[in-house]
Amino acid sequence: MENDLVDDYRKKTVTIQSELQKVQNLFPGTFDNQNKDIGKYFDFVDDPDCQVAIIGAIKAGKSTLMNAILGEDIASTDVTPETAALTIFRHSSKENYVEVHFYTAREWGELWASADKKKDSLFRNKYDELRAEKVKKKYIKHSPIKKILTSIKSLREIVKKYSSSQSPCHFFVKKLVIGLSKWGSESLPLPAHLTFVDTPGLYDVIPYRANITREYIDRANAVVVCVNSSKMTDAEYKTIDETLKSIGYDKGKVVILGTQIDQLNKPNEGWDKQKEHWHKQLETLYGDKELMNTNIIGVSAYIFNMVQKLDTGKQVDGNDIDDIFRFAKKSGIKIQAFRIFGKATNTEAKKLIVKKKDVIMRKTNIGNFLRVLREGPLKEPDMVIEEDIRSWFNDITTGLTETAEDQKGKVENKLKLLREDQKKKQDAINKKSMEIKEIRDARKNIQQQFDTMQAKINTEITGMKKKLNLELKNRIGG
Repeated sequence: MENDLVDDYRKKTVTIQSELQKVQNLFPGTFDNQNKDIGKYFDFVDDPDCQVAIIGAIKAGKSTLMNAILGEDIASTDVTPETAALTIFRHSSKENYVEVHFYTAREWGELWASADKKKDSLFRNKYDELRAEKVKKKYIKHSPIKKILTSIKSLREIVKKYSSSQSPCHFFVKKLVIGLSKWGSESLPLPAHLTFVDTPGLYDVIPYRANITREYIDRANAVVVCVNSSKMTDAEYKTIDETLKSIGYDKGKVVILGTQIDQLNKPNEGWDKQKEHWHKQLETLYGDKELMNTNIIGVSAYIFNMVQKLDTGKQVDGNDIDDIFRFAKKSGIKIQAFRIFGKATNTEAKKLIVKKKDVIMRKTNIGNFLRVLREGPLKEPDMVIEEDIRSWFNDITTGLTETAEDQKGKVENKLKLLREDQKKKQDAINKKSMEIKEIRDARKNIQQQFDTMQAKINTEITGMKKKLNLELKNRIGG
């Protein structure tokens, strides 16, 4: 990917941000979402990647899948509905790290309002049980915490601290970002540009978190829906339906994994039968039989993970070894028979499994799943990222334009109402002025009439006086 493209769009965005700062003080709160989007966009162009969103119900095998892909047990496999935190896994060019991001006061208020509608939910019950309210002030609005870690063990401890269902602080964690210098497993290394986002799911018990999942689906370059291979529930069907509708025309971005095929009596035949049934269920949603055949894959992340642990000398207990042998047998893989009678036999069993590791891991289909991603929605990563840079920028400018137009309409409407109000007031003033003028004219007319009348009276009085004086003079004189 060309750096000139990144620099060009960064400069354009800086210009937009500068112009936005000039006007946003006039309209407090109006452009908050746009400012947030611009901040996310800067983060993306600083370190662009291809994002794969992983969704699915609790216990659908999302965390086990991530651990198999990463080659380390980092994602918690005992996540419960009240602890479904958003977790981002990405490559680190230097050391391993964990970033913990917390909710702002406004975000927590929105989350709590959505949780408050279900006061009998597991979330609320666990929140009260752990007395999380006592530590809320410590974590709400807390600045992000970043820990540089030298070992996977210490990284796992930090992840557990902030995501464990027994830790009160996990309620206030908005997301975890986990950076790994060793990206992928020994057998299936991952390209550095690939990022996995483990989401709470579209039907999380907290609607606010479900909306976060929708946002990531809209932005993701590929979406992986994990469904237990034994049965597709109504909720899982709805999840697939909503995901395909959100993706739009490019349905190749959606990969459906039938997880835990090792639990089927016959992984090969059982999955083929289940896949055929799913094809019938999803045919109208996908609309492409060939695409369905490629993008619906049965996997066993658990078996893949256990085998690669054995291959790299990590500890695996006897029950896991038994599960691997059972899976191999059900999958038609011939391994020398043995019975487990202690440590020595376990050691021999491990050797037998490692000897057949390639064929066993191939049967788990984890490699096939990653191949479908690489050859499908993420086939040309540079072009995918470049398109993201352009389309995200266009989304920001479109959002700003729509918000500005909406605000312009509101201002113009207010001005119209103000002008109408001013006209009404001016009309009232004019009416009052006319009334005052009429009163003044009436008063003037009355005054004139009074003055005329007064003059007449004075004239008559003067005449009467003269007449009276004349009569008196005549009488006195006579």
